[in-house]
Amino acid sequence: MTDNKASITEIVPALSKITDHKLNGTNYLEWSKTIRVYLHSVEKDDHLTMETPDNETRKTWIRDDARLFLQIRNSIDSEIVGLLNHCEFVKELMDYLEFLYSGKGNLSRMYDVCKAFYRVEKEAKSLTTYFMDFKKTYEELNVLLPFSTDIKVQQTQREKMVVMSFLIGLPSEFETAKSQILSSSEIGSLQEVFNRILRTEGTSSIQQTNNPGHTKKYCKKLQNCNKRNQIANVATATSTSSSSFDKTVMVSADEFAKFSQYQESLKISTPVTTLAETCKTCLISSSNKWVIDSGATNHMTDNPKTFSSFRSHLASSPVTIADGSTSNVVGSRTVKPTSSITLSSVLSLPKLAFNLISVSKLTKDLNCCISFFLDHCLFQDLMTKQIIGKGHVYDGLYILDAWVPRSVACSSIASSVKAHCRLGHPSLPVLKKLCPQFHSLPSFNCESCHFAKHHYSSLSPRVNKRAESIFELVHFDVWGPCPITSKTGFRYFVTFVDDFSRMTWIYFMKNRSEVFSHFCAFCAEIKTHDNGKEYMSNSLQSYMTQHGILHQSSCVDTPSQNGVAERKNRHLLETARALLFQMKVPKQFWADAISIACFLINRMPSTVLNDPIPYSILFPKKSLFPVEPRIFGSTCYVRDVRPSVTKLDPKALKCVFLGYSRLQKGYRCFSPDLNKYVVSTDVVFSEDTPFYSSPPNSESEGEGENWLIYQETIPSTPTDSSEQPQAVVDLLPAPAKPPIVQEYSSHQETKDTCPAPTSSLSDPPSDLDLPIGLHKDSVSIPKTVKKALNHPGWYNAMLEEIQALEVNHTWNRVDLPIGKNVVGCKWVFAIKVNPNGSVARLKARLVAEGYAQTYGVDYSNTFSPVARLASVHLIISITASQHWPLHQLDIKNAFLHGDLQEEVYMEQPPGFVAQVEYGKVCHLRKSLYGLKQSPRAWFGKFSEMIQEFGMNKSKVDHSVFYRQSANGIILLVVYVDDIVITGSDCAGISSLKLFMHSKFHTKDLGELKYFLGVEVSRSKRGIFLSQRKYVLDLLAETGKMEAKPCSTPMIPNVHLTKDDGDPFDNLERYKRLVGKLNYLTVTCPDIAYAVSIVNADWAGSKADRRSTTGFCVFVGGNLVSWKSKKQNVVSRSSAESENRAMAQATCEIMWLYHLLIEIGIKTPMPAKLGCDNQAAIHIASNPVYHERTKHIEVDCHFIREKIQENLISTSYVKTGEQLGDIFTKALNGTRVEYFCNKLGMINIYAPA
Repeated sequence: MTDNKASITEIVPALSKITDHKLNGTNYLEWSKTIRVYLHSVEKDDHLTMETPDNETRKTWIRDDARLFLQIRNSIDSEIVGLLNHCEFVKELMDYLEFLYSGKGNLSRMYDVCKAFYRVEKEAKSLTTYFMDFKKTYEELNVLLPFSTDIKVQQTQREKMVVMSFLIGLPSEFETAKSQILSSSEIGSLQEVFNRILRTEGTSSIQQTNNPGHTKKYCKKLQNCNKRNQIANVATATSTSSSSFDKTVMVSADEFAKFSQYQESLKISTPVTTLAETCKTCLISSSNKWVIDSGATNHMTDNPKTFSSFRSHLASSPVTIADGSTSNVVGSRTVKPTSSITLSSVLSLPKLAFNLISVSKLTKDLNCCISFFLDHCLFQDLMTKQIIGKGHVYDGLYILDAWVPRSVACSSIASSVKAHCRLGHPSLPVLKKLCPQFHSLPSFNCESCHFAKHHYSSLSPRVNKRAESIFELVHFDVWGPCPITSKTGFRYFVTFVDDFSRMTWIYFMKNRSEVFSHFCAFCAEIKTHDNGKEYMSNSLQSYMTQHGILHQSSCVDTPSQNGVAERKNRHLLETARALLFQMKVPKQFWADAISIACFLINRMPSTVLNDPIPYSILFPKKSLFPVEPRIFGSTCYVRDVRPSVTKLDPKALKCVFLGYSRLQKGYRCFSPDLNKYVVSTDVVFSEDTPFYSSPPNSESEGEGENWLIYQETIPSTPTDSSEQPQAVVDLLPAPAKPPIVQEYSSHQETKDTCPAPTSSLSDPPSDLDLPIGLHKDSVSIPKTVKKALNHPGWYNAMLEEIQALEVNHTWNRVDLPIGKNVVGCKWVFAIKVNPNGSVARLKARLVAEGYAQTYGVDYSNTFSPVARLASVHLIISITASQHWPLHQLDIKNAFLHGDLQEEVYMEQPPGFVAQVEYGKVCHLRKSLYGLKQSPRAWFGKFSEMIQEFGMNKSKVDHSVFYRQSANGIILLVVYVDDIVITGSDCAGISSLKLFMHSKFHTKDLGELKYFLGVEVSRSKRGIFLSQRKYVLDLLAETGKMEAKPCSTPMIPNVHLTKDDGDPFDNLERYKRLVGKLNYLTVTCPDIAYAVSIVNADWAGSKADRRSTTGFCVFVGGNLVSWKSKKQNVVSRSSAESENRAMAQATCEIMWLYHLLIEIGIKTPMPAKLGCDNQAAIHIASNPVYHERTKHIEVDCHFIREKIQENLISTSYVKTGEQLGDIFTKALNGTRVEYFCNKLGMINIYAPA
């Protein structure tokens, strides 16, 4: 692999450094000032404040930035350059160096500078040297504490200077306290710092007789103890051997009497100190609480209720107490003061009433750290980063709380057996490292581990040198095929292992040909894997050759050469077997077991890395476990959030726990009753109860008992060429989607003849589907290309788009001809969702910046037809009445199939600029999204290909195609790249699908479920259209999710004018919401003033007195078309406005009539046209002319002509039955509900 920076160096000649004084980490101020002066001198200051511009100077700016980048880099010491490989622009470089070396926010650096400033002296230096040193220190102090005109900032800076002066004056024995204060994020006020120092002085003072100020620094006995490396700052045990330390220092009787009275009054532990010979620490008190002592070398107690084990000591050492008596150490004990903290080797002193915890011993035994704050302290496990205990300050002492943390298994109440099962059956050494409370466990016996992990011997150890950085070397291997297809339809998985961190990624596959799509996610890192034929495809080899990737394969039948990936596969399978065997989980869930095994192994200490955790290496700031680990295969109860659940139904679903969601904080469970995966945090576990009570039947499972075995070699049989590679975004297998309307769902049966369509429980699992509980809000759209490249899901989507562009030969990289215009491009990201709001896949689209095109040069004609929604409604209505199947297809990268007629040049895609073709442009051969002529080019190509199959283009709606034959009829409607197919010729539909798949890269989505944001559900009662998810998103956007529903769209009898109310603060947001509400009328005609009969609100607008036309057309009793629009002229009578409305409705009826006749659907005529205005009916039916009809003569003739042709017949509708009132007036709730029922609107989500 090549380094990006190296490639730039090859293109741009080496430039001289800006200054001879290279940055070495200590001279940042002088160096940065020199750099900024230089940039100012060459008028390039903007490179320090802005990123890449979007205007026409972008290319020149990038070239100048690269040159400046190299000059600055040449002015940096070689030891620092290695830290800057991630920087691409000058601004990033300078900001990162400022973060590293400026010292801003670094209290320790601020302390050192202040100390140097206050203590700078001339000594033997010359006056000039002394002045330069003083000025240098003063300038650095100004950087750390810059002057501000803000009074509050000045007060804060003054407080810091006072605190620094106070700390500088403290002697050396307070260095520990000063280090703790300066290592915190905020230094605090002077009073807070004084309180912390005062507590430190109290614990370090030694009252020897009546000598005040006698501290450890001046204690000769403690100084001698230091030589023995046994430091004690409070009290120590005595030794019976004679030496120069025979004399024991005591407090006076009066002092001890007063101290005892003080203890009795407070009922709290207060330290009493003494000194003895052996320098072992203890602290005496009258309390049974555990005191956290940083000066103690051993834990000490004599509370018999806390002993869990005891080991006597034959040779004991007496400990002198403050009252002069001594107590012998009679043994050591294991004590568990809290459920999450276990103390080993606790010294037992019969006369000791105060329990002491040694900080040094505790941190070593439990591999934790203790952070001390003003009023509390926290115990944090260094492995899991979880809080395992805490304490509080009482009268100057830190007392351990009897607190049970909500943390991972290492801090839970669970036994070692339960922790072993929760964490995926790790080995005993790994369990001890991850959970220190089990460090004294001598052995561990797990029957499932014996069955799952028994093997002959390990693979030969790899002798190659380990990689030195992340993703320098990546191994991968394929396992499969599995004789049992997983629940989600997979039979293979490919494993990617980073050699440096040993972090593992798993992608599940339905066939081996999908390796290429997964390989693209790691194309810049992979170097070593074995020689399976799935790796040797031409597309894979050409892709690696094109991107300069070194492909190192292992020899045939020598899997040990790729030992890292092979051993990782074995480890995954051993863990998966243990998980399945332990809870008797059926083998069809093997993919879930592999997924959770990978999840847990990434979070276990690695012996190869000498105990670091792979996940923590890549993500040091993230928590290991977003939720508490649970036992795989155990019974759980998940909150049932389906809309059909009533108040009397059970509120939970009984499920089996199968893992965790990678992109969502929740548990991944499976409900056999619904045959669905569910991700939720509202889960109650019964970990001791397996969901499956007996082992699965091997015959029903498929292939015997030994299917989940470690395979060292991969079968190299050729793959089926019809199998298309598909990319997997989520590491977990994709679950099936939930039904849209459960009460109307039933299983679909497959027959040879054309079956009656039924609604299945689930769609075919999509290879790009994410967990079903993952909603759109949990995935954010990246704002920059850099953020997208750093996200695995978006990166895979971008790679998939680039791969599609290159496979379709969309462009050729050439030098830009002189005088030609170049078009920019950008990435557009979108989240494709399912009808229930869960994420279906992440989509990245490369879009050309078509606004830069010039008419007549880069494009000419741009018009492209799209299907009318009325056509879609009509075809669905015909399908429902004829009981035809309804299919849906999606054409991936549809615009890429269109051929460009013009000569168009575009910049290379951001983030995917080929190194060997730097500076070139893309000569477009195919239409690309964003180009003005792309829709026309695509539709022309599609229309040409579909007519080649024998389909006819409708003259009424060019987006509707049809074919009639002896076998039946086929109807097709296309809306850009979404296609709906129906008809009675099932064999012809199958042939049409195969033909389209051969011409375009189509994706068969099965039965129509979701089209243009409209949810489609089917039952015996018919086909139902809804926009439930669209409405929920709209409510969430406007903050109306918790609002109470209203029974009427508007307040009755209200008339609004443009002068009413206050102006909108955000007019753009208002326009956007109006547009969204307008699209909602696709399934909600009640809010669009559309009616089932013609009606006009004469002079309804108070502002301009124009009338409103509203009509709705039914075909076969189904609502297919409606409209509400203000008339463009003022009507002088109600008859006039009604006649104009009748004319528009007649046009719509005739349009639908001609479409029906063209596609071969017989329609009884005449169509009924209802109206509640007698005058308008008479004018339309009779040749009546007078002055009031002159201005509407054209409309009158048009309607009268259709009546004479027997295509239209008018009828009168009573005012009480006038459904048009709902679209022209604000009615009460009762009338609104009545009219909605007449329109055929129902709530399909309401309980039956």
